[in-house]
Amino acid sequence: MLDHLGVKPSPPFQNVLRSLVERHGGALDPILSKRRDAFVNQATNTLHYIQQRSAADYLAASHGSDLYWLMQKLRFLIKACFLTDLGFSSDQVIAFLQRNDYYQHISALEAAREKARTQPLPTAGSGE
Repeated sequence: MLDHLGVKPSPPFQNVLRSLVERHGGALDPILSKRRDAFVNQATNTLHYIQQRSAADYLAASHGSDLYWLMQKLRFLIKACFLTDLGFSSDQVIAFLQRNDYYQHISALEAAREKARTQPLPTAGSGE
């Protein structure tokens, strides 16, 4: 991990996370709805709130079930990092993660959420 993070002075968390998400994007895209920047911002805002406990940061941070799913996504990123460091190819990492029930569940949740975002709302009088 030190190869990725370096030593003092440590690079900002957001920069490290963005780099890792880009490096392992193929494996993460199904669980991020291809919204890599939103994921990085969500994780960064949540970490900042946890560190500072500022009321101003509260709304930007994840809470409850959103925090739980954020942590699960971060776990898959860490797994992808470890597998890559062990010498597995990107395709092997993706295949390995896709066998995980949580990964499949999060992918299905994100696909449903993305579908709901892209579907137009029914208009009044359209019969729907």
